[in-house]
Amino acid sequence: MSSSSRKGASGAFSDFLNRFQKRVATKPFGGNEFRIKLERDLPGLFNLLNSFSSVAMNSNRPESFQEWNPFSQRTYLTETQFSKDPSAFIQFDTAIRAIDHFIEVSHEANHVLLWEPLFVGKCKNISRRRFVDASLFFEAYCFWYADIIVTRNLRTKLPDGEFVRIRSAPSQPNFHPYRAFKAMGIEQPEKILDIYFKCFMGGETELYHSRDKPYVADLLRRFIAFYDESLKPSRLLFKQLTAMNFFNDFYRRFCSIPGLPSLLPERILNMDSLKEPWAYCHAIRGVGYRHIDNISESHISKVRVRRFIQTRAYTAYSLIYALESGSVFSRNRKKINSEEILGEIKHYINTLETMIQALGKGSPLEHIQRICRRADQMYSQKIRPFFISNDIWMSRRLFIFPPLKTKTSYFGILNDKEKISKPDLLKLNQTLLIQFCNPKLSMMASFKTKSDTRMARDTGDLLAASSRVGERWTPLRAKEWKSAYNEVLLDSEILQQWSVPLAAIDPEHNTFREILFIYQ
Repeated sequence: MSSSSRKGASGAFSDFLNRFQKRVATKPFGGNEFRIKLERDLPGLFNLLNSFSSVAMNSNRPESFQEWNPFSQRTYLTETQFSKDPSAFIQFDTAIRAIDHFIEVSHEANHVLLWEPLFVGKCKNISRRRFVDASLFFEAYCFWYADIIVTRNLRTKLPDGEFVRIRSAPSQPNFHPYRAFKAMGIEQPEKILDIYFKCFMGGETELYHSRDKPYVADLLRRFIAFYDESLKPSRLLFKQLTAMNFFNDFYRRFCSIPGLPSLLPERILNMDSLKEPWAYCHAIRGVGYRHIDNISESHISKVRVRRFIQTRAYTAYSLIYALESGSVFSRNRKKINSEEILGEIKHYINTLETMIQALGKGSPLEHIQRICRRADQMYSQKIRPFFISNDIWMSRRLFIFPPLKTKTSYFGILNDKEKISKPDLLKLNQTLLIQFCNPKLSMMASFKTKSDTRMARDTGDLLAASSRVGERWTPLRAKEWKSAYNEVLLDSEILQQWSVPLAAIDPEHNTFREILFIYQ
């Protein structure tokens, strides 16, 4: 492979991602004119990406949790600056990582797109069953789009496609799913999509009847696992969104507003996307992308402003729920008097509501953007300092995916009055030790600092306490375990992994965090 081919493969995608990351960080209202040659093969995708005003920026460290969900309307982006080192190895490594990140971005961006009817007031009477069913359909669609549409185009179009993603895809790391479908004689993307739908809904498909063919049995097992793994997280997400008033108060004030701009045409928006997700997704696949591909830059700017406002409102509702439910604590050990700060957050929401109503009525974007910036400045002056001075963090978060197999699925600090069963205690203990402590301890070559020594000591105390509980369950031993458990949770290194400081939310600098749950 020539050096020019390597540069073409890595340069286009790494430059796009670097510029996209810079644009959403510094110019949330600005456009992104940068394109790549695959635009004709992926109609609508680049206009979809241009419609985002912020991203869910995630660390690429192995121990870090992914912070993302489509209802914040931030597409997922891994925190990576791609090197421009001209050496052959670095260029090839950059090509692989840039393409993988691009596929990941396209998958998550489509998740946001599929919920577009909700954000412009076209989804009513959202029941848990409809939400869960639609979530499974949408997950199937996004994997199909990344596997069959994006990955196959990269594989066939890139100069180094023979090395990058020819034998794997997001849903199947060991081989490309297209090989299984080709072995079955199915090559039309729309027919493959229907099989994805049936598999993700737990139905019997052609894969089952052709499981003796190459690759098919492995793909079938993988899809069955997706179905099994997705049911509980979808139910938990619905539960959390309902608790924070997302489907009623947020929807009424920030979505159900006449005139809000959308990427999708009215004929698709007016479909019952939750009742008939199969027809809706096929409409997106056909008419939807072509429509998005032809949207003007001025209309994309309006959608970007809508997302800008709704992302902030979603975050503010999350903060209100966290404070009102007592899901926060002060590291300064101060008693949190949240009444005054709740009033400021609600005032911030009122301003945002006025601006989204103005957007629906067609007010000039410059005026809306100016008021929104003032609202963000007010947040920086009156709300964020409260979180900083009190050093307020989340005291618990809902473990949505992978789901925590306890009664509540919450992970966090346990208070003295909180009752806990022995199975739940042992599960929380296992999660803390394996998922949070072990990666940290394994990176310590020696305990050189007081912090390292303290963490090792606290972890040892927790192991001893859990061993005593395992031998014989008594209220006193459970209390001793709870104390040791909380000590490890509050270690500064561990705390940063499972919790979130509320001061990390900084709308003026377009920075947000998903504070209520962990969605890996």
